[in-house]
Amino acid sequence: MMQTPRMVCGDPFGEVGQKSRKKSQSETARLAPLPPSATRFPPPSRGRAAEGGRGSEIPLTRIRRIAACCSFVLLSLVMAPDLEAQTLNITPTTLPEGIVGVFYCQIVQVDPGTFTPPLIWTATNLPSGLSISSQSIGQCQVQGQNQARISGTPTTATPPSGVSVTVTVVDSRIIPAPRMGSRTYTLRINPPLSITTASLPATAVGLSYSQTLAATGGRGSYAWSIASGNLPPGLMLNPSNGAIAGTPSTANTFNFRVRVTDQASPPQSAEKDFSITVSPPLTITTASPLPSGISGSFYSQSFAASGGAGSFTWSVAPGSSLPAGLNLSPGGVLSGTAGAAGNFNFSIRVTDSIQTVTKQFALSIGPPLSTLSLVGIPDAVDPAQQLGFGLFLSSPHPNALSGTLSLTFVSNAVIPSDDPVVGFSTGSRSVNFTIPANSTTVVLPPQLLLLTGRVSGTIGLTASIQNGPQSIPLRSTTVRSTTPRITNVSVARIQGGLRVVIDGFSPERRLSNVEYGFNVRTSSGMQRINLPRGVSSEFENWYRSAVSTPFGSAFSLEQTFSVQGDSSGLESVVVTLTNGQGSTASNATAIPAN
Repeated sequence: MMQTPRMVCGDPFGEVGQKSRKKSQSETARLAPLPPSATRFPPPSRGRAAEGGRGSEIPLTRIRRIAACCSFVLLSLVMAPDLEAQTLNITPTTLPEGIVGVFYCQIVQVDPGTFTPPLIWTATNLPSGLSISSQSIGQCQVQGQNQARISGTPTTATPPSGVSVTVTVVDSRIIPAPRMGSRTYTLRINPPLSITTASLPATAVGLSYSQTLAATGGRGSYAWSIASGNLPPGLMLNPSNGAIAGTPSTANTFNFRVRVTDQASPPQSAEKDFSITVSPPLTITTASPLPSGISGSFYSQSFAASGGAGSFTWSVAPGSSLPAGLNLSPGGVLSGTAGAAGNFNFSIRVTDSIQTVTKQFALSIGPPLSTLSLVGIPDAVDPAQQLGFGLFLSSPHPNALSGTLSLTFVSNAVIPSDDPVVGFSTGSRSVNFTIPANSTTVVLPPQLLLLTGRVSGTIGLTASIQNGPQSIPLRSTTVRSTTPRITNVSVARIQGGLRVVIDGFSPERRLSNVEYGFNVRTSSGMQRINLPRGVSSEFENWYRSAVSTPFGSAFSLEQTFSVQGDSSGLESVVVTLTNGQGSTASNATAIPAN
């Protein structure tokens, strides 16, 4: 309710005003409305009007003062407080989430008909990039005087719990007072939509697979799809939760692109490339039983596996134990010095990055090996020999065995050098063999021969038994240093003379002298002409050069001769070579006729 202010309109400057203050409220009220005659003011030269009479003439200046007093009464009535002022109701009651980098638009409003336009809108603590305004902008349209927009492109994400934003509105009513309202919201600005899963693990054919893709940012729930490429056969993508699950059926590497879409308006999408490698099933490929071992000897056996994903880690299966003295490394090597003889069974498992498989193995550890002997190779041999031989155990072994026969060569020539010819007839210096169970005969490659080569030195022969004794000495034989060997002499006539070529070898890798004996038919009979020549320097240079090493001690010596006069009498030539062991002469080689 309004209360009328206690004030009386009167004449504060004269008698009329003073008496008016003493009159009753009803009498005083008669001063407010002036009769029409009072508006016709006499000239100011006339004196005062009769005091207090109805229709009395009042001086103009006094009338103005009375009017001023009545204006004050009216102003006081206008400015009196409105105890029934209304509060404006702001809707909606909540604000939707926004996304960094995505234009945001939300209309706020008050109820129509409850305000005096225009409205003044303000907001506190809006995230960076957002503002409030009653004016339309682009795609964010304000439809009436009761609305405003909160809009813009957010530049920074809020905490997950959001920030507190207070929106306030004031209308333009003056009498009795402006209306106003406010509402506090929680506003969340999410990061941009992105797929956060870094990569997908590998798997193997036949294994159950389940991996859930993850995303962050955006607005609302997510929908997942394959944008390009293909998942491995047997796997599927759940569009609602991003789970890739199933059992792959084909080994390969599969590349694909995943898309995630949120519930923003318009929807936002993000994409990312992935690959899944599907390996063949993990399998232990080492056969059982394992190669047998020999008690007291070092044993070593590597396990192998195929398929799977990543590197392998090997271990003894729980509840299983290895033979005494043996251990299994994480790399899959079973090794150690075998203990007591016996037959053993145990299980080995291998683990890759995604699975574990187990396999059972049998291993027999036999008694110590009996004496192994080589027969057919004498203590000393000549160069360029091909020798057969045999290998035997002094007593049979209960387990089948395998091994390697090896040889070494050490030259004792004047100018030492290896001889590639020294070796087995297979073309190598080692061959494999087997020994059947309960047998004394070693099975070697068929028609195996030992080649002694063409350089003097010592050949050593040893045998190693797989998972048994190693480098067992069998035989050492010496390749003798002999006189030079001539393998071929050829003679050809050339312009004005002859060319003689000698092929041979000198086991000590030294040659000091060559002598050519020509048989000439004369009228008095056959005559021998000997032409010696020292060749020490030439052959030393040859044998010291690296070029000679592949040939051992072999050489090819060419010599030309000039012939003056009639050469038709030259019938043959005999070549003699000399080294530190002595001389060797060739058979007579015929000289071609002219």
